Amino acid sequence: MPSPAAPLRLLRNASAYRTSGAGQGVRIGVGFLVKSGRSVDFPWGRVPHYSAVWLLRGSGTYIDEQRRVHVLRPGSLFHRFHDRPHGTTIEPASHWAEAFFHLPDAMATALMQIGAIDPRRPVSEPGVDLALLDDLDALREELTRAGESELPRLMNRIADLLVDLLSREDGRGDAPRRRLVDEACRRLADDSRCDLARLAAELGLSYERFRKVFRDATGVAPAAYRIRRRIDRARRLLVGGTQPLAVIADELGYPNPFAFSAQFKRLVGESPEAYRKRH
Repeated sequence: MPSPAAPLRLLRNASAYRTSGAGQGVRIGVGFLVKSGRSVDFPWGRVPHYSAVWLLRGSGTYIDEQRRVHVLRPGSLFHRFHDRPHGTTIEPASHWAEAFFHLPDAMATALMQIGAIDPRRPVSEPGVDLALLDDLDALREELTRAGESELPRLMNRIADLLVDLLSREDGRGDAPRRRLVDEACRRLADDSRCDLARLAAELGLSYERFRKVFRDATGVAPAAYRIRRRIDRARRLLVGGTQPLAVIADELGYPNPFAFSAQFKRLVGESPEAYRKRH
């Protein structure tokens, strides 16, 4: 089903940028741009800062760092990574109009590290979501008027809107995969002893297929994710708790406290005993 058309009232030039902090500061921004009559949007190269562009009207192409060409149409979302070359072109007669998100590079990197942004997929197809567009326009107005103390909250809201948009992709059949991976993550978080092969079978996949789907979505293998959640849970049990390490190790599914302590120290950088004392 094609995306709904963006309302004409939002197909305009209306941007908000703010810079805050010491030195050169941290720059954030959101807004709308119209680029009629242009054929080259961004020549091949690198941008100085991260941004994401949501195409609302028009067509063009995105050339990624591997020189692969992606077709852009209304509802396409593409990323401008500051450390990866790319180029974008516009079909001049298509009356290009876009919305954009500008975030600090550190925040964009953090979103990549947790899998919210996938740098291997610089173009996605979330479609045109009218409610989210209205939220973006309201955020633009807030950002224009905001005091300095409000900027951290608004920066988080820009990131939240972008992540929300990325989660709405409808063009590649990703929704069932996301639900499957989310269910696997919940199961692995709830059960430290969860058998991965059995979990894959219960989700209707072979283990190899499950491992690939999970790794593609999260950036880590299921076994590594399970270890991460075990260690996260261990941190909670250690802080302010009095349970012996043997009890914690057993609760988390380790064969003995020595295996637990060794893995905890390797991943956290200090022993469970030292971590407990420091917190």
